[in-house]
Amino acid sequence: AGIALFVVAIAASEERNITASISAGIVVAFALLTGYGLLLQRLASRRRRTKPPALALALASIGGPGSLARSVAVSLGLGLGLLVATTLIHRSLLKEIESNIELDAPAYYFLDVEESDVAAFGDTVRAIAPEAKLADAPMLRGRIVALKGVPAEKVEADPDARWVLAGDRGLTYTDAIPPSSSIVEGNWWPKGYSGPPLVSFDDELAKGLGLKLGDNITVNILGRNVDAKIASLRKIDWESLAINFVMVFSPNTLEGAPHRALTTLELPKGTDPAIEGKVIQALAERFPLVTAIKVGDIVEAAKDLLGKVMTAIGATAGVTLLIGAAVLAGAVAAAQQQRKYLAVIYKTLGATRGRIIRAELLEFGLLGLATAALSLLIATLTAWALCRWAFEVEFVFSGVAAAETVLLALTLVLAVGAIATWRVLSAKAAPYLRAE
Repeated sequence: AGIALFVVAIAASEERNITASISAGIVVAFALLTGYGLLLQRLASRRRRTKPPALALALASIGGPGSLARSVAVSLGLGLGLLVATTLIHRSLLKEIESNIELDAPAYYFLDVEESDVAAFGDTVRAIAPEAKLADAPMLRGRIVALKGVPAEKVEADPDARWVLAGDRGLTYTDAIPPSSSIVEGNWWPKGYSGPPLVSFDDELAKGLGLKLGDNITVNILGRNVDAKIASLRKIDWESLAINFVMVFSPNTLEGAPHRALTTLELPKGTDPAIEGKVIQALAERFPLVTAIKVGDIVEAAKDLLGKVMTAIGATAGVTLLIGAAVLAGAVAAAQQQRKYLAVIYKTLGATRGRIIRAELLEFGLLGLATAALSLLIATLTAWALCRWAFEVEFVFSGVAAAETVLLALTLVLAVGAIATWRVLSAKAAPYLRAE
């Protein structure tokens, strides 16, 4: 049934590779946790004669035929692992936003600045904030209609690159390589180039679209189809939020086309909010048709959205954990009769109530710690792999998340263990002895 569910999920998904990877990860994690539980049981069975007595009794229970080692590992391990992995990924993404994007990003973007107003726009800003830095680039809109002669709607593109073919895209032209870009293949056109139209394309998107150096793309700009040859491929640091475009054309291609400018404003660190407000007010009064976008608002919205997504995933992990606790409680209940029988034997042999309680809680505590350790290891490796290869951000380990994992595992397991111990100790010895 489980395999059939995975097959259906993969077949119904648009992102089959991702779904298949997640399904494989769940299967591997389940196998690891099951094997880990069996390993704990075997190791404990070899240490039954250890001291003190309470530890010996705990290890005897873990290593015995009615061991809960596998039940604890499987029922709680997946939920704990998902919860920790979500936390670690969230912290890593937040650090990426706060340490890289927020530090390097301009304060504002301004759209639709008339080309004839660019100089006056800058003068207005510097009259109030002399140390402000401005950057601008000509901006047009265009839609890719064909790649290598193949209509855009018939191009087989990777899912991550398909968005470039949907609707209009911003584009520009320049003699110089844009900031936060580096040529990875090909060459930039010389200043004053006057040959056939050339374009520089984003390297990652080119791979997703099956493009290479020398290929032709057709872009509809202002109702006219423009054919251009790919002269270079660029690696773009989008995280800098500097002015950059997927497509950058040689100036002779678009210089005569009507366009407006995209402008960024960078204010010195610690700028008085009142000064910032005066700058924006002055620009709004003098250039009412220009749209101002505050980058800080976008970053906060991104962080808020990320938080909501991670909260939803965390809630799913929490539900998984609660279901696991319920499954564990069921496993404990199923083994209750045997545990009561053993408790009666221990009492008959002289074990005190306190020693039995310590042995029971020590058993569940050891299982909780062992499960937390493996869950933490699996979650850390999973989060690291996703951060490195899927999200391409620096992985950040959290000691707080690790401590919370151990605490949560101990709380759940000891809670179930406390209930089980109370039921075990409430059993009367006489009925069991008469049955013997």
